[in-house]
Amino acid sequence: MLREGEIQLVGRLIGSTNHAMLARVTRICPPPDPPQTIDAVYKPTAGERPLDDFPDGTLSRREVAAYLVSEATGWGIVPPTVLRDGPFGEGALQAWVDVDEAVDMVGMVFGDDPRLRRIAVFDAAVNNADRKGGHLLPLPDGHVYGVDHGVCFHAEDKLRTLLWGWRGQPLDPRRRHGQSLASVLQACRSPPDVFGSSPGQEPPGRQGGGRDDPAPVLHQLPHARPDRAGPKGARPLRLRR
Repeated sequence: MLREGEIQLVGRLIGSTNHAMLARVTRICPPPDPPQTIDAVYKPTAGERPLDDFPDGTLSRREVAAYLVSEATGWGIVPPTVLRDGPFGEGALQAWVDVDEAVDMVGMVFGDDPRLRRIAVFDAAVNNADRKGGHLLPLPDGHVYGVDHGVCFHAEDKLRTLLWGWRGQPLDPRRRHGQSLASVLQACRSPPDVFGSSPGQEPPGRQGGGRDDPAPVLHQLPHARPDRAGPKGARPLRLRR
């Protein structure tokens, strides 16, 4: 669905530093089945803000790499995410998540909720430089997703997180966290060719033939305000024209 559906931009996510946008993805099914539609977050490579310590044009690919590592663990930490062409060229497209607004995320974090421990392990393994509370999305069924992994996988130690409740505690190899950690580390040592460029080379999304920078036309899209749960800032969006 994410990989093959047609992308329609719905609105821009206000506050996003990398021009993330709310999108609607539609796949036409053979008759008599109706079209299938899901919401998603589209992060075009062309809209990424340059950083001093991460190569230009790689953040969307790091988002996808984090999803692939998440899948290798079997923990389902990152919502489905693909790298594909979109309205502004190559970018990451991630499934929208409707969260449980009744959950007290501050209480979960400061109470060292055990559901967050595997996310803390995941963040340490992928070297997540930006784990904020707003990047944790609790679902009504009790599962917790993590999003915004564009600044992971740096060669230097960049871990920055609020999930320090288990610092210094060893992992029991007989339990799921210890067993799956081996899968995480193996996936990080032998990642798929998602970055697609050698050191010093511009990634495909920044080489000739890419789409225009989205910034000049973003003002034409309706603004999206965080009003209830969803993948950016743990809130879906109500459109403001």
